[in-house]
Amino acid sequence: MSGQKFALISVSDKSGLEDFAKNLSSLGFKILASGGTAKFLREHAIPSVAVDEFTGSPEILGGRVKTLHPKIHGGILFDRENKDHLQTIKDQNIHAIDLVVVNLYPFVKQVKEKNLPVSEAIEFIDIGGPTLLRAAAKNFKNCLPVMDPADYSKVISYLKNKNDPTVPSELAVKVFTEISSYDHEISSYIGQNERSKPLRYGENPGQKASLQILKKGTLAAAPLIAGKALSYNNYLDLDAAIQIVRELNGKDSVSVIKHTNPCGCASRISESESYFDIFKRAHLGDPQSAFGGIVAMNFVLNKQNAEYIKENMFVECIAALGFEEEALEVLKSKKNMRLLKVPSVATPIKALMLTKPIDGGFLKQENNYHLVDHSQWELSTPKHKANLELLEEMSFSFKVCKNVRSNAIVLAKHGQVIGVGAGQMSRIDALEIAIKKAAQHGHDVKGSVMASDGFFPFKDCVELALSHGVSGIVQPGGSKRDSESVEVCDQQGIPMYFTGQRGFLH
Repeated sequence: MSGQKFALISVSDKSGLEDFAKNLSSLGFKILASGGTAKFLREHAIPSVAVDEFTGSPEILGGRVKTLHPKIHGGILFDRENKDHLQTIKDQNIHAIDLVVVNLYPFVKQVKEKNLPVSEAIEFIDIGGPTLLRAAAKNFKNCLPVMDPADYSKVISYLKNKNDPTVPSELAVKVFTEISSYDHEISSYIGQNERSKPLRYGENPGQKASLQILKKGTLAAAPLIAGKALSYNNYLDLDAAIQIVRELNGKDSVSVIKHTNPCGCASRISESESYFDIFKRAHLGDPQSAFGGIVAMNFVLNKQNAEYIKENMFVECIAALGFEEEALEVLKSKKNMRLLKVPSVATPIKALMLTKPIDGGFLKQENNYHLVDHSQWELSTPKHKANLELLEEMSFSFKVCKNVRSNAIVLAKHGQVIGVGAGQMSRIDALEIAIKKAAQHGHDVKGSVMASDGFFPFKDCVELALSHGVSGIVQPGGSKRDSESVEVCDQQGIPMYFTGQRGFLH
């Protein structure tokens, strides 16, 4: 292996390249270049060696294979301190490549902005560029990866003075970050074109929208059995409705959703209770808000429920494990009602990562469905323990509550949600709304349980709830003033449990 230093340059963005290449030449680098880069260097009288001349292999497949060669990648990847690597390099007559300067094909500009079909878009997917950069980034201690012209001056300074030892790793991190984003753009584009369907518009007219389908048997892939096409908002509400009944999957359940919040929900409370009874209790939790809502259930919808819907409800969409033929006949008479058979509505929720875009990036988090069982809750009022029936009621209310937008309060009684306070800036406001909702629809709060998605910062919520006869409270706990809330419950002989797990939903 000779002492000659090599820099491989293949860039579409030529800004700053002339000065950068001249500086590299003055530092003793021999430049390897391909295609348009070699042409640019010749025009500016900067000496370089063509990649195909260096490897002894011509470009093939219309330029798809240019730099994928052992003499290139061996020169980039070998460990300069590994004796076996050094021997292989010597045996194969491979020269060390100390610098890789590459831009990626501008996929977004060339493809997304022009909305090219996939058959044309694939020709703009860079293979050699990411491969070269990833190889150099992996071996950044020996080969600098450079993909941004803005880094040229920093690289030259480093090569001259070795004044900042963090430069190689910073360049490597940038490469892996940018390539990850580049791959995401490609996968999104191909997925959008191959497994997607356009929606009329997004949350509001004027916003373009589409549905990306990733997995069979889910809401996204569910066939529309009846009714007109679904909207963006329909899918959001259906997803919210489905997630609740999936979380309550231990029992037959129904959820009624309006603007992603439950306005009604009920679970089976006895073996003798019929599917009709469960459905009716869910609807009657807040029948006013249910108007124009979305319904999901983790069982097959029967004719009796269908007739109840036809006579008593205006429903936008229904997601169910299935539909009896007689039920379909009844519901199909309502032309605008969308019916979807969704197998996943009756399957347990598994851990998965959720993403949410923000300005300039996106956030990732695990879902919040690994709920601590009530057997692991902390009883904060040792003298006032709840029986199993009341604990089950609390568990039901807390599962619903963590699917309500924060700040959230849920009042439940006999397996039925009777009051919901959603999306309030103050927790006491959420409780007041829940109590008002319950009274508005004839529900007696006395004997109900209250669930809160976050701790009580003050004792006012507990005092108000107990003044209306709430018989049990479940909350995450963790407030500096927990003792004040506990004392109020102790004084009135009401059990309070801490889940130790917050249920915020933003």
